[in-house]
Amino acid sequence: MTMNDNIMEREVLQSLLKGRFFGSRLHVFDTIDSTNRFAKTLAAEGEPEGTLVYAEAQTEGRGRWGQTWESAHGKGLWFSIILRPAVEIEKATLMTVFAATSIAVGIEKILGIEISIKWPNDLIVQNKKVGGILLEMSHRRNQLSFIVMGAGLNVCHTKEDFSPNLRESAASLEMIAGFKIDRMSLFTDILFRLEQDYQRAQKEGFDFILNEWKERNSFLNTDITFKISDRNIRGRVKEFRSNGDLLLIRPDGREETYRSNEVCEVRYADCH
Repeated sequence: MTMNDNIMEREVLQSLLKGRFFGSRLHVFDTIDSTNRFAKTLAAEGEPEGTLVYAEAQTEGRGRWGQTWESAHGKGLWFSIILRPAVEIEKATLMTVFAATSIAVGIEKILGIEISIKWPNDLIVQNKKVGGILLEMSHRRNQLSFIVMGAGLNVCHTKEDFSPNLRESAASLEMIAGFKIDRMSLFTDILFRLEQDYQRAQKEGFDFILNEWKERNSFLNTDITFKISDRNIRGRVKEFRSNGDLLLIRPDGREETYRSNEVCEVRYADCH
C-alpha cells in the first residue's frame, strides 16, 4: 500500500486546480487507507483550512457509522478537505448538507445529470447511489476545532467494478451518462464550485444552499424508516429544518425531530 505523498502527482494536480483555497495545501496518494483518517491527523496537528487530501484508491474507505465505502483504483474521486468554519457546534452538521448540495449542483451543471439527495448524505441518480459525504469533526468543550469533509464519487465504474452485493444499488456517473468522463476535469470543476459555495456560505450563511438542498431531497413527504442505536423509527417526512434536522410524523400522529448525526440506515418504508 502506497502511503507516501506522491510529489509528482501532487504537482500535476496542483497545476489543474482552479481555485486558490481548497487545495492550497495538497496531499496526493496513489493508495491510502482513508483520506478522512489522514486528514483528521493533519487537522489535529494544525494543518490549515483548505488542505486537500486526494487518493486514487482507498483500502479502508468509510461511510457513516463505520460502513465500508468501496474505493476502486482509478475509478472514482476520493478526497477530504480540512475546514475550520465559523459556525456553532450545533450547526456544524450543516456542512454535510452544504457538501452534498454543492457537489450535486456542480455535477448537474457539468454533466447534465440530475442528482437527488437522500437525507442526510447520499447522492442518488435513478434510485442508485453514485456518491456520499462523510463529515467528521473535533471540538473542545463548546468550541469547534475542525471539520474534515470527505467525499466519494463513483465516476468511471462499470457494473462489474462493484461488489456483487452493490450492483443493484450503486452506479457510476459514466454508467448514467453513457459517455466517457474526464475524472480530473470533473474533480477540479467540483472542487472549484465547493470552494465558491463555501466562501459564500461563510459570508451570507447557508440559506442559499438549504433551499437547493430541500428541493433535491428525495425523502420529502415520503414514508421512511431508520435506526437510532438499536431502535427502529418509522414515519412520514414532513419537512427539513434550517439546520438540516428532519421533522417526522410518526404513525400515531406525533411530530418528532431527528438530527442527521444520530441517524443510521435510512430507507424508504417499503424497503426491506
